[in-house]
Amino acid sequence: IRWYRCPVDKKLLRELMTPDDSRGLFLALGHLGLWAASGAAAFYLFLQQLWLPFAVVLFCHGTIAAFLTAPHHELCHRTVFRTKSLNEAFLRIYALIGWSNFEIYQFSHSYHHRFTLHPEGDREEIMPATPSLRALYILQLFTVNIFGGYQSKGLLPTVHNFLCIATNRFDNPYNSWGEELYEGFDEHRKRATNWARITLLFHAVLVAGAFAIGHPILALLTSGSPFLANWWRYFV
Repeated sequence: IRWYRCPVDKKLLRELMTPDDSRGLFLALGHLGLWAASGAAAFYLFLQQLWLPFAVVLFCHGTIAAFLTAPHHELCHRTVFRTKSLNEAFLRIYALIGWSNFEIYQFSHSYHHRFTLHPEGDREEIMPATPSLRALYILQLFTVNIFGGYQSKGLLPTVHNFLCIATNRFDNPYNSWGEELYEGFDEHRKRATNWARITLLFHAVLVAGAFAIGHPILALLTSGSPFLANWWRYFV
């Protein structure tokens, strides 16, 4: 295959690809800051029973949270921070709050780069793919994404996937992959299983804590936020 290479100045490309701790912190903390601020604002408006402003801010909060799954691509490539420990730390922070199993993604993505768009070796991206504009799906993207769909994370499929991985079931660990993803790589499979368990425990504590202190809305604003208002993430 003769891949098309976009024309770009080599010096500019080198600058763009150079990891930078200060730039990485600005972007990583900036995104987390927006998520925290919008969540805090939504919580305050909920307590004040200002329902219309609450709905607007909740929508914005979900829109921001939907992109919590975006940074893990470059973080998995370790191209964000020059300092390795920062890269590893933020990879895990974003993976936890964004419901992402970065262990599976990293393993799958290595095949994606080696066998790009060849289904014999790349089952991360299967083409051609047809985006959905079904009314029910669009409704979910602008409200609560319960069942998921093409290029979006639904609440039920995500929790089900994490439960399967946590119990060492890899029928469909990621996109079009099955058990064959980890064939012969038991140690990597174990790491994916452990991360699924950590993620489930983390969110179980968040949800239980929210109910324990009498503010279940906090469960929605934290663990549930990546499944709210996924519209922008889908359309871009």
